[in-house]
Amino acid sequence: MILQPVHQFTIPLFTERVLCNVYYVYLNVNPSNPFLTQGYLSAEYFCDRKVELKLMQESLVNGNNLALISGRRKGKTNLILNLFHHHKSPAVYIDIFNARNESDFVQQLSRAIVQQLGTPKESFVKKLSRTVRSFRPNIGFNPITGEPELGIQFSEERSSIKNLEDVFGFLSQEYPGVLIAIDEFQQILSWENPGVEAELRSLTQRYPLIRFIYCGSSRKLMFDLFNNSRRPFYHSSQLLFLEKINPDLYLKFITSKLSDRILTENNIRHEIIWCRGETYYIQRLFNRIYGKGPGTYNRQDLDQIESQLIAEKESEFQIQLRLLAKQQRSLLIALALSKGIDKPTSAEFLKQYSLSSSSTIAQNLNVLIEKDMVIKDEGLYRVADVFLEHWIQGSYGKEL
Repeated sequence: MILQPVHQFTIPLFTERVLCNVYYVYLNVNPSNPFLTQGYLSAEYFCDRKVELKLMQESLVNGNNLALISGRRKGKTNLILNLFHHHKSPAVYIDIFNARNESDFVQQLSRAIVQQLGTPKESFVKKLSRTVRSFRPNIGFNPITGEPELGIQFSEERSSIKNLEDVFGFLSQEYPGVLIAIDEFQQILSWENPGVEAELRSLTQRYPLIRFIYCGSSRKLMFDLFNNSRRPFYHSSQLLFLEKINPDLYLKFITSKLSDRILTENNIRHEIIWCRGETYYIQRLFNRIYGKGPGTYNRQDLDQIESQLIAEKESEFQIQLRLLAKQQRSLLIALALSKGIDKPTSAEFLKQYSLSSSSTIAQNLNVLIEKDMVIKDEGLYRVADVFLEHWIQGSYGKEL
């Protein structure tokens, strides 16, 4: 069973960060490759997370909101969609990574509601228009594809928060128990309105028939949002940190999907470690292995596939490094070659990789963290992109 979108008005996606917010039905279709690299199809192609899923279900059933905190590419979005798959109430997913302010947020949420809950479309839009007084839907055509598009605007008579209140009121009345998952929630901190946190917190409190999942990929910002006693969302939601999937469970999942692709258990474990246990990279690697076709894959075959994946991104990686300041680039290379370090300002580390003073390193480290190029993983500072780390090791390791 996989999920496919019901035919409906297309809303253009401006970046790859935006998930196609559509209403899904289940079809008896099998994917050509079971190691999915984008999107969610069904629980059959979703690895584990049973503990997290049960915790989320129990929390929501008992009337609690959730704050799901996870680094990028750990499968956070697919976990939400897997929860939707098992959830009996209506559910809406929205990614606000590109939302610049409250107005963008309200428009994106309204689009998602129409797409994911609006069946039949025309009567749903009319009903929403009657409830949300400033809601102004319009139908246009994509100039490139020629497909019809649903445009959503709000009149300027009411503030964005008032419009959001009307939208929540509509959902609470028409879909009691509806679940709204807001991805990249930490983006609200970048909006100009300094009072937006308090306004959103106050608004969500007024609608107990709506359950919220606030998701974010910045552990630092999300933890501060929900665990800082001076912030409006303090203790408003149950915190859930998404960690790496247990390697033994991933091994079992991979083995069950390989079909007539034969790998030893040791080689599968080696690949999981090579991907640092990160969901996205494991899926990408085994998607490529499976795509090579039936056969037996030895260590040499797998090394070659790894090299191919890295080589395909070489131009991208070269550009990324060229765009960094010299000292930032040197630090990133050192972190990759060290395979992670707990004290990047230590004298030993600075000497080994000929880096500048500890104060300069600390500044550049913060810059790289802000750029999402460095993360703290299991106590070690290391390059966030697993493939980039391997490319640096292969390109610069011989120089030392």
